[in-house]
Amino acid sequence: MKRSSADSPIAGSRARWILPLEKRGLLWFLLFLLLTLSLVAAYRVREGRRAGISADGALALTDPELDLLSRLLQQANSSSFRGASPIYKGVYLTSWTAGTARREDLIRLVERTELNALVLDIKDYSGRVGYLSRVSLAQEIGSSQDRIKDIEAFLLRCHRSGIYVIGRIVVFQDPWLAKCRPEWAIKDRDGEIWRDRKGLSWLDPACQQVWEYNLDLAKEAVGKGFDEIQFDYVRFPSDGRISSCRYPFWDQTTPKHQIIRQFFAYASQELAPFRVPISVDLFGLTLWRDDDLNIGQRIIDAMDYVDYICPMVYPSHYPPHFLGFENPALHPYEIVYQSLIRGQSILSRANARARLRPWLQDFDLGARYDAEQIRWQKKATYEAQACGWFLWNPQNRYTESGLEPDWVGRLVALRGAEELEGIRLFSAVTERGWGVSPREGGTGAWR
Repeated sequence: MKRSSADSPIAGSRARWILPLEKRGLLWFLLFLLLTLSLVAAYRVREGRRAGISADGALALTDPELDLLSRLLQQANSSSFRGASPIYKGVYLTSWTAGTARREDLIRLVERTELNALVLDIKDYSGRVGYLSRVSLAQEIGSSQDRIKDIEAFLLRCHRSGIYVIGRIVVFQDPWLAKCRPEWAIKDRDGEIWRDRKGLSWLDPACQQVWEYNLDLAKEAVGKGFDEIQFDYVRFPSDGRISSCRYPFWDQTTPKHQIIRQFFAYASQELAPFRVPISVDLFGLTLWRDDDLNIGQRIIDAMDYVDYICPMVYPSHYPPHFLGFENPALHPYEIVYQSLIRGQSILSRANARARLRPWLQDFDLGARYDAEQIRWQKKATYEAQACGWFLWNPQNRYTESGLEPDWVGRLVALRGAEELEGIRLFSAVTERGWGVSPREGGTGAWR
């Protein structure tokens, strides 16, 4: 089901500028890279910032920078570099934003930074599809909204810039479907549609018709040009009056995690002919707990059926005193790193096919999250050898100062998850040389 790097938009479009250099020899690769460094440094000098090039134009590379260049040259001619899977780094985009002129701002953000991917809602928390769908049930219940009037053109615009587009589908939290098909919805003791703490209604996760509807939307999205399908809210409800839930399909004796595992198996089987990667969003605590958190989510039930497991390791979402921290939100590196290390251990022991690609926090909750917190989280993903990362902000407003320049992202995108030692050096180079240190005007050291 996984795509080769040759099939990927990153390898085909965004990496097009660097792959031919391998064929022309390492000399051209070195010259191009040095030219890029010089241009970036010259710009920073003009802006009056500290740069890795002296005022007279002579290169002034530090030891970490020279080490980075040496390793890149070695890796550029190695089979692991040429055949590695791309590392996806992106941001979340609602269908509402994608239907406005502001979407171009986010595309340009991706183009000028290390980002190379977008996660776009196909069906969001409300149960509404963000474009006019031809899926029969979507048409029958009127779940489509013409938010994105030109979805194919939008996807083409992204692909022309080498942007990998992931379609996100919120599965069992679906107020619109619950309203239109109440016989599939979770009820309360009085037989009314049950609602969680936010007033949102859910479908019974054991209802096969709900599975079919969401997979029909996924298949349609692949046909429109989405590069990957990501399932979210693949679980039982987690908040509200859970004890009052009544399920029309679940027998309440089959373990919840078994129901969720069956959905993953079904999704994998249905999408297999389309050769499209599958990802799933899981609670960050699934990396720490062996049980299913009473919501049916366990990493071991997803890892054999999806390509990417995307734990939501937002530091603000961990309870007080987690890992000994009174406020975990104030310790982004430690929370993200330790969580991912736990997840990597689970996947490694099982020799699982899935890779970790976490969601990172880019919103204020528990603490103010600015460029420094973004960089701490990114550093944690690199050192835990995650296969990329995504930033979450529900308003789609992202901290650009926490992102690296475009050339860094393009190089990192060519690296696989197997050998990430070189990636750690990117932080050392960019922090020291081009004015992108965690603290404005700081030394560039992490602490």
